[in-house]
Amino acid sequence: MPPRRKTATIEPAAQPEALDTTPSPAVPEEAAPEEEQHGELLLLPALIMPQTLLLPHMSLPYPLDEGEETEVVDHAIRGNRLILVLATRDQSDGEGDDDVEPPIDEPTSFGLLVDTEELCAVGVIAEVGHKITRPGGPAHIIIQGVARGVVRGYHQRNPYTIAVVERFDDAIPDTLEAKAVVAHVHEQVESYISMMPNVPEEVLAMVRSVDQPGWLADLIAFSPEFEPARRQELLEIFDPIERLRSLSQMLQERLAFLTIRHQIQSEAQAGLDRQQREVILREQLRMIQRELGEMSHEEALANEFREKIEAANMPPEVKEKALNQLDRLEHQHPFSPEIGVIRSYLEWLTELPWAIETPDHIDIAAARRILDEDHYGLDKVKERILEFIAVRKLAGNKMKAPIICFVGPPGVGKTSLGRSIARALGRSYVRMSLGGVRDEAEIRGHRRTYVGAMPGRVIKALRDAKTRNPVMVLDEVDKVGSDAFRGDPSSALLEVLDPEQNHSFSDHYLEVPFDLSQVIFITTANLLEPIPPALRDRMEIIEVSSYTEVEKLEIARHFLLPKARESHGLGSDMLAITDDALFTKLACATSTARLAHSVARLRAASPKTRRTTRT
Repeated sequence: MPPRRKTATIEPAAQPEALDTTPSPAVPEEAAPEEEQHGELLLLPALIMPQTLLLPHMSLPYPLDEGEETEVVDHAIRGNRLILVLATRDQSDGEGDDDVEPPIDEPTSFGLLVDTEELCAVGVIAEVGHKITRPGGPAHIIIQGVARGVVRGYHQRNPYTIAVVERFDDAIPDTLEAKAVVAHVHEQVESYISMMPNVPEEVLAMVRSVDQPGWLADLIAFSPEFEPARRQELLEIFDPIERLRSLSQMLQERLAFLTIRHQIQSEAQAGLDRQQREVILREQLRMIQRELGEMSHEEALANEFREKIEAANMPPEVKEKALNQLDRLEHQHPFSPEIGVIRSYLEWLTELPWAIETPDHIDIAAARRILDEDHYGLDKVKERILEFIAVRKLAGNKMKAPIICFVGPPGVGKTSLGRSIARALGRSYVRMSLGGVRDEAEIRGHRRTYVGAMPGRVIKALRDAKTRNPVMVLDEVDKVGSDAFRGDPSSALLEVLDPEQNHSFSDHYLEVPFDLSQVIFITTANLLEPIPPALRDRMEIIEVSSYTEVEKLEIARHFLLPKARESHGLGSDMLAITDDALFTKLACATSTARLAHSVARLRAASPKTRRTTRT
């Protein structure tokens, strides 16, 4: 038979006969207390909080203002120092108009009016402790949780709320099930704390010291790791073992989350530790190599580039740029992708002929002999080339080299004339075909910000020539195209060919000036009309007309046939072509050479030639 319920009053005026008949919120059936847990009815002033912050057996400091909270505390101090701490329900999913004001006689908290239907049905009966005052801040009161309290009704609403509360104290079960649940939760807390950084050992010792299921559940739920809604959920569970089981499920969810997070952190830390370990080992290797008088690969590479920079005789501004890039290379991580970019850039800078020149061997008679050996006829063209060589002999480097453009049909020897000029001067010869070029970067190079960037064709040709004053033939200049998206290559050629600009030609990849004024540029074209006027004005046009029939016959006899014999390994008496046969193929030098090579192949494959070769 349940014990009789007693009613305790705070003031004489607060008699049970005056109890408010307003129905109280019902306690959920699953949280209904057992019969032996029923306690006495109390009339307690209610301290309303927006969230569940307090649990039985726990204490916290609570700030006081000059309103309802202070009156509630004063009321408790005048009586038995007990209050009811109630939380409001979560109204985020509630319906209704937020602009409608509640009645003025409803309970208030933090200056906000609260309807009794918004209050939780289960709260915490707490004892009011001493008051703490802080300079420059609000006063705080210490409240200590005592037991659970279920609201059965409200006795008073103004100027503060007094509720009719039924007290429920936890039973202390002494069963194997209770001990097993307590032990399991202790293990979960140990695992949980082991995954949390900077948790004092006193926390684990305090948890281990509690062996009562209800008290242990309230102690763990009081942790800041639990949300107020979870605390209220546990507060409304009256069975200590069931409450601890519910808490164990919450802990298990949190443990699973922490396990995954710890695994992710461990994998990331393992990768970081591996990199740090490699850095430390490489630094130790450098120190060991330094003690042994050896150099690491990075140091050897840096010293090699430093020697190349000193030996390249670069201009001061170029040398400063190279040393800055070398300093960047030395401070890069061994696995940094920037190493390849910087290394390629330094290789280009050190391989260019900044101060290497080929001396001119100027001999007018030898030049005439070379031109006659390489070409038949072309008297006007040869005279202009000899004039250029003669002026070069008198003026030296004072004369700015003219831009000669040989214009004529295919097969008249325009390109080979450039080779003959280089041979006559004793200079290196490089050829650059411009047919079909549509990208300005082919001339100026790509900027180093692009993946796979390389210098332009002009810089590449100078590196291949290994001298800063070669004879450079720009073939098919009339076939340079243009593209609205990739620039105009003919405009870039202006800076290359113009003597007033090419002394400081800047390639986009190198980003340093290079002197092209000592280069002899020779261009070739089939037609003049496709060449842009601005580019055409900077050239000296020399027309190389087609040969006469007599000149073609002589060229075939003295140039094409000897070359065909030599290239096919035939003697001078083993291949001969009559003039009548040659006249049928004298449309151009190419067709005549094709005839000579065809006859040479037939002669080389004949049985007589094979027998002679075996003998």
